[in-house]
Amino acid sequence: MPSKNISIKKEIYHKLELFKNENESFSGVIDRLICKSLEDRDINKCFGLWKDLTNNEIIEIKSHNQNMRKKFAERFS
Repeated sequence: MPSKNISIKKEIYHKLELFKNENESFSGVIDRLICKSLEDRDINKCFGLWKDLTNNEIIEIKSHNQNMRKKFAERFS
């Protein structure tokens, strides 16, 4: 497979080393981290998450969300 050289700061290189598994290339590390990031953004994973919650649990979550939105609005308005 063709390759491309990129330049990164030493501090970034050392951070990548922390994520690197034994016998894994840096390309493998970057690919794994990017794929994980893209998977985390997949909204389809959210469907059905609340299906087993009781009505009271859903009400509690919605109330908490409303309170957080209110605090956010007060802080940044």
